[in-house]
Amino acid sequence: MAGNLQHSTPAVELRQPFFPTHLGPFKLRHFHRPILKKFSHGPLANPGHHEVWPLARRIKLKAKQREQERVASGGGSMFYMHKPEDLTGMDGDIILTEYCEEYPPQLLQVGMATRLLNYYKRVFIHRLFYKSKDKIKRIKMEDIKKAFPTHSESSIRKRLKLCADFKRTGMDSNWWVLTSN
Repeated sequence: MAGNLQHSTPAVELRQPFFPTHLGPFKLRHFHRPILKKFSHGPLANPGHHEVWPLARRIKLKAKQREQERVASGGGSMFYMHKPEDLTGMDGDIILTEYCEEYPPQLLQVGMATRLLNYYKRVFIHRLFYKSKDKIKRIKMEDIKKAFPTHSESSIRKRLKLCADFKRTGMDSNWWVLTSN
């Protein structure tokens, strides 16, 4: 994802009911782990199995509406989260995450943007370097390719360039050597 993150319009404007101005003792107590709602009427009020309807038709309709909106505004990239109705997981892909801390330093509310970063490729390459028994910490590309067989060599090389230099000649030829910084 390139560029800056942008919160939805309802999040920026702190619209109700997404951003309450006052939380009572009960809501404060359950702030990090909200209690699931119990429905008193409707299909979800009854225990048992409930049918789930596919959203493919709705997703196609919403994609068509967004494309029309994009073309009407002159093309280019577009920001679609303007109304509370836009803040739904029914329009396409959704990623569910859970905090691993009881009291996380920051909590996202409805409509707030986030960026997911995967550090495991890089937190893994550094460990391979430190496991190296050589005086100068070095590894071969094949060692990393074994761990990430679905990744292309260029993708792995991009991660390696951040922390290592490829030696073409000398005693370390065809090795990636950890940089001093």
